[in-house]
Amino acid sequence: MSFTILFLVFLGGAAGSLTRYFIGLSVEQVGVPLFLIELVVTAVVNLSGASLLGFVHSQAFKASQKAKAFWGSGFAGGFTTMSGLALITIGQTLGLSDVGYLYWMAVAAQFVLGIMAYWFVRSGLDKAKGLVD
Repeated sequence: MSFTILFLVFLGGAAGSLTRYFIGLSVEQVGVPLFLIELVVTAVVNLSGASLLGFVHSQAFKASQKAKAFWGSGFAGGFTTMSGLALITIGQTLGLSDVGYLYWMAVAAQFVLGIMAYWFVRSGLDKAKGLVD
C-alpha cells in the first residue's frame, strides 16, 4: 500500500470525523430531547455513512483507487461510529437512563438498517446501471 493511499485514508477519516462532530452540534440545535441526542446523532451518521459506503463500493462509482480510499475507508470510516453505539448501550446498562430498553432496541435497529442501507444503495445502483442481473 502506498503512502499516498494511507494519507488519503487519514485525510478522509479526519474530514468524516469533523463532519460527524458538526452534525452532532446541529442536532443539539434542532430541539431533540436531551436524552435522545446521542441516539439520533449516531443513527443519522451511521445510516448515512452505510449508504455512502454502499455507493463507494458499487460498480456505479467509477473512481480511482485514491478516491475510493478517501471516501470509503477514510471518510465513511471516520464519519460512522460503532464506539458511539457502545457508549450509548453501556451507559444505559449502567442505569443512566430509565429507558435503557429503548436504546438497546434502537442500537439493534441501527445494525439491521445499516446493513440494509448499504445493500440497498450498492445493489440498487448496480442494478440501475445494468451491471448486475
